[in-house]
Amino acid sequence: MDQKSVLVKKGYEAPIHDFEILTMDFEDITYDILESEKPVTLVTMYDLNKTDRSQMDKLLRLYAECTMRGEKCYFLTGSGEDDIYAFAQEIGLDEQTAEQVFCTIDPVTLKTIVRANPGMFVVQNGTIIEKHNLKQL
Repeated sequence: MDQKSVLVKKGYEAPIHDFEILTMDFEDITYDILESEKPVTLVTMYDLNKTDRSQMDKLLRLYAECTMRGEKCYFLTGSGEDDIYAFAQEIGLDEQTAEQVFCTIDPVTLKTIVRANPGMFVVQNGTIIEKHNLKQL
């Protein structure tokens, strides 16, 4: 006897279902971040061309503080490579640092997590332990 599957009703689909964080070299570091026992700070800028430039000093200070504590800090964006390099240069990051810090992710996913541009959240052991609009810091 053959078995046949029939979809009766599509179940709930979470708003964040394509969560994938890629480095500039297209390495998937999603699970490295989600499974980290140390806090990982993620700055969200879904569109670098629309990012609030008045918050860049806070952004760079946050990155420096994380680095001094030995914690990871990534800038997540939905923007393309050319925009990333131009933005990095504008805020004073060299190309090598930009390639270590910037990661790409679907911009709709970023807006779902934090509406601010820029915003930030901290993940530890797969749990968001902090979430802010960068203006609040």
